[in-house]
Amino acid sequence: MKNLLKFCSLTESATGLALISIPSIVLQLLFGEEVYGLALTISRFAGICLISFGIACWPSEQFIQALRSMSIYNLLVAFFFIYIGLKSSLVGILLWPVATIHFVLSVLLIRELQLQKRKSV
Repeated sequence: MKNLLKFCSLTESATGLALISIPSIVLQLLFGEEVYGLALTISRFAGICLISFGIACWPSEQFIQALRSMSIYNLLVAFFFIYIGLKSSLVGILLWPVATIHFVLSVLLIRELQLQKRKSV
């Protein structure tokens, strides 16, 4: 399961790098809207945060904390994207696939977290 955590860490870091370098393309694909000005700045800030989060959740001796953090993150992002998709017109071609991927990853990560807790008891 450390491979799943590595995958999540790498993809979030890669997304962060994309948000820093080509934020308008990423946001167009996710939300179907052009972005300008402050939105580009905030997107780049979010990119920095995602890279930091990906590095912090890389599997190490703090495996359980990283697993817990990545689980919560993926679940909240999935719910956020689902909410955006249902309640607004900001739907790009990648919004629903990304929401689904985050939801599936959160289920897998939460399941692994529960297994790890049982092993430690």
